[in-house]
Parts: sequence; structure tokens; C-alpha cells
Amino acid sequence: MNKCTVFRISLQASPQAFRLLKTLVMKLACVYQGLGALEEYSALLLRTLTECLDPTGYTLQYITPESIIKGDLSKRVHLLAIGGGYDLGLIEALGSRGMANIRDFVHSGGAYLGICSGAYFACDRIEFDKDGPLQVVGDRELKFFPGVCIGPLYNPYDYNSRKGSVVAHIGFKTPMYGHILNLAQSSTGTHTDTLISSLNGISHSSEFLTKKRDSALSQINGIQNSEQSCNNHMLNSGYDVESRAYFHGGGQFVLDNTELNGHVQVLSRYLDLEGTPIAMVSCNVGQGRATLSGVHIEVTGEDIDDGDTLVEHLVPVLKQHQAENNLIFKCLLQKLNLQVKL
Repeated sequence: MNKCTVFRISLQASPQAFRLLKTLVMKLACVYQGLGALEEYSALLLRTLTECLDPTGYTLQYITPESIIKGDLSKRVHLLAIGGGYDLGLIEALGSRGMANIRDFVHSGGAYLGICSGAYFACDRIEFDKDGPLQVVGDRELKFFPGVCIGPLYNPYDYNSRKGSVVAHIGFKTPMYGHILNLAQSSTGTHTDTLISSLNGISHSSEFLTKKRDSALSQINGIQNSEQSCNNHMLNSGYDVESRAYFHGGGQFVLDNTELNGHVQVLSRYLDLEGTPIAMVSCNVGQGRATLSGVHIEVTGEDIDDGDTLVEHLVPVLKQHQAENNLIFKCLLQKLNLQVKL
């Protein structure tokens, strides 16, 4: 009996060994956990990635600044995600070596998702509460976005509470889907069918989509009656989706050069602020890509429905728009060339 035969028999006799082998060949999607990232936001980001990514292709786990410094952003890692917190803590924890490793990881083909402070951290410069009591202004080392992130928008920010939190009115539009979505209100349902097909990366007949639409929507959005919700907020307004998303301390993205030159795509704007500043961007970085968001698109109404009087009025609005936010989050992942769960 040769070694290959023994190995096949051992796998047949041990499902645990087969699952271990499968795990070892899957790509890693890592969420930063350490100084500079609030534990709550890291947990919510890991949760949402677990819900949205294709479970057959990725293993989800936390990664520490020490591991990044050591060089653990290996070829097996496909995504590094950094959520809310404070970017000065990220700088302190990672140091020049850790930040250089992140930069090299993305330039070599990796994907980076930055939300709130993770987005500030990835810009050329930041201006946080400029001339205010919480001022943090300066250059940053990653420079995935060629410009400045300016915040906090809306209300004053409080590091120790949810004071200043709002639901931001955002419009989401991406060139990846803009040409295939029919946004006319008279075509209710058609744009939703097309988006399902787009997310799957395949093309189906309208008859097939009609039969599968309800179950597919339930899987995409994770809630019941999601088709009606999506139809109500995919408006004929120039945006693929309009929604309300949780916001606490984030910023707007201002390009140094208004000519994008194919390196930066504007994905979303704040529709309730003067001038509709940029809320989300996708940046080509060497062979990789970075997607940055000023809003906490990963936070649901249930996540903040804990009796906090500062945000209790936001809970029903976020619950109403959960379908849209789930859909937007999956589109952000697809912009990073990640396979989403359907």
C-alpha cells in the first residue's frame, strides 16, 4: 500500500481530518483586533463578514498588530479589515513595520476594507475635528486614498459614548453595477432580479429568476419581505440604492485631484449634507484594492437596540433599512474581488 492510498483511507476514516485539510487551503479574511480598534466594532465587522462571505471560500479570524508586524499577512490572506476606533492607536500599535507590511500586502494583490477609523487610517491625510478639542491632523503612511478624510461630520463626536450618532442618508452607486440596474420605479422587481444575477456572477432567464427571486432575496438580505424593502429604496434618483446607515465620527473623502484617472471610484455620497460629499470609495492600489467607508454599514438596528437613550430613536430607522445596508455591504466586498454568500 503506497502513501497516497494510506492518506485517502485516513481521510475517509476521519471527517475531522478532511475538514482540517479543507480549512488549510481556504483563503483567510482577517479583522484587525488590537489597540486602535474598539472591540465592539471589530466583533460586529467579523460577524457581518461571516454572514456575507461565501463560507466555502474563506476562513474568518482576528489578526493582531503583533501578527501583522511579524509578517503574517501571507499569500493565504485575501482580506484585511479594520473597523471603528481611533487611528492614532493603530499607528502606535502597528508602527512603521506593521504599516509597511499592510501597504505591501495590498500593493501585492491583497484587499483592504476600512470603516470609519480604518478608513481615516488608509488615506493620504486626515483632518479630524480640525481646530477643535479632539483635533487629529496629519499625514498617514498607507495612502491608499489619494486625498484627505475630513470629519467628524454631522454632530460633535464623543469617544466615550454614542453621543453624536446619526443615521446618515446615503446614495450608493458603483460602476460595477450601474449599467445593469434598471432603476425606473415602473419596473419594480426587475432591478432586484438583475442584481441577484450580478452578485452570483451568472446570467439567468427572467423565468428562472422569477421562480428563484424570493428565496434568493431572503438569503442576500437575511430578513423576510426584503424585496419590498429594497424596491422602496432603490429609487430613480441616479443611485443604485438609497439607504440610512449608522454614523458615528466618520468622515468624507476629498480627492487631491478631481480627475480620478481610473484609480478611485466614488461609490457613495451623503445625500443629506450640502454638496453631497463622498461617503465611500474604492481605490486601485498596485495589484490590490482598498474600499473605504465613512459610515458603519456593518451596524444594524439590533446591534444598538440595548436601551441606550442616545440612539434609541435610530433603531427603527436602521431596522427599516437593513436590507439595503446588507446589499451595499456585499457590493463593497465584491468590489474587493471577494465572493459573497448567496
